[in-house]
Amino acid sequence: MTTPAATLFISDHAPRHAQVMIHQYRAHGYRVVGASARASDSFFHHLDARIPAALDYDDDPDPQLWLQRLAAHGVDAIVPVSIAASRYFSRHAQAFLDAGVGLLLPPHETWAMLHDKQQSADFADSVGVRTPRTVAVRQADAGARIAEAGLSYPVVVKTIQEGGAKFVRYAHSAEQAHDIIAEFAQRNPMAVARGVIAQEYIDGQGCGYFALARDGEILSEFCHLRIRENPPSGGVSASCESYAHPKLIAAGRKLVQGSRYSGVCMCEFKYMPAEDEFCLIEINPKFWGSMLLSVSCGVNFPLNYVRAALGQPIPATPYDAGRRVQFVASDLATALRHRHRVGDVVSDLLDPAVTKDSFFLGISWYLRYMLGLFRR
Repeated sequence: MTTPAATLFISDHAPRHAQVMIHQYRAHGYRVVGASARASDSFFHHLDARIPAALDYDDDPDPQLWLQRLAAHGVDAIVPVSIAASRYFSRHAQAFLDAGVGLLLPPHETWAMLHDKQQSADFADSVGVRTPRTVAVRQADAGARIAEAGLSYPVVVKTIQEGGAKFVRYAHSAEQAHDIIAEFAQRNPMAVARGVIAQEYIDGQGCGYFALARDGEILSEFCHLRIRENPPSGGVSASCESYAHPKLIAAGRKLVQGSRYSGVCMCEFKYMPAEDEFCLIEINPKFWGSMLLSVSCGVNFPLNYVRAALGQPIPATPYDAGRRVQFVASDLATALRHRHRVGDVVSDLLDPAVTKDSFFLGISWYLRYMLGLFRR
């Protein structure tokens, strides 16, 4: 029997990018342990083993409780995937490092600053990266605050701590801004209690700068351009392609180096072709949903993260711009809701040069995963 390269604990196994990560880890000889009370998740989500008595990251459990569970499986390194897991493990990183478990995250204060959209915008301004004009708003006086800030409609209304596409809306009037915040409060009162902002709307194409770093030293980096999103108003990438613009790379490096960041992060920008400039939208200090693109281009962030966490060297990985990935389920969902996109979606489906997530993972793997999501 082959000895695994190492045993890894992946904090969240259901997201689509987690499946890419698990696929890569297992393909390169790693043993992957997840946390789930469902025995069937080992089959549907391709885990080698699972920790059935999982602990909720948001409950901030004593790290010793996690260490006991990880030790029982001989875990060598932790791979945080979600915001909740990244927050928890950044807060308690030293306890895991002291126990000899590999982990690469920034100090919690740095992580929390970058996760907060208002604080991260202030930081970006301080290192010379352009950001949208932003104002804190409340339901009671959203319209007045937007007017005082000199913002014109539409504006982007979002919670200051990342909550996905369901906490980002476009307001075309003061009344809409009020109603959006009310909707957020109904959906998640705590998200609104942490704060809501209104941002200047930036008309441009979505793009991203991605990095793996240690104390601000960049170990791997990659850029992409969003081709289609689900939903089109702003959500997950349904189709994207590799990209390399010197101004985007320079802006991303300022953020990573200026914060002395450790771990992986995504910096989301809008490209404004008329000005040939990039505007930072937000920073996500965690793994990202479209990671398959970088992996297919040879910049293997999942593997490089583990190598860095275990103190191993990271290979230099240049990549070619213009390679495209299609996330089949997300792109088909986009086409069903927005019929004018059907032609583009079908064109990518039929183009053999476009990497499909279903083919990359393998049809049997992909079907098992989709069945697992359906069961949830």
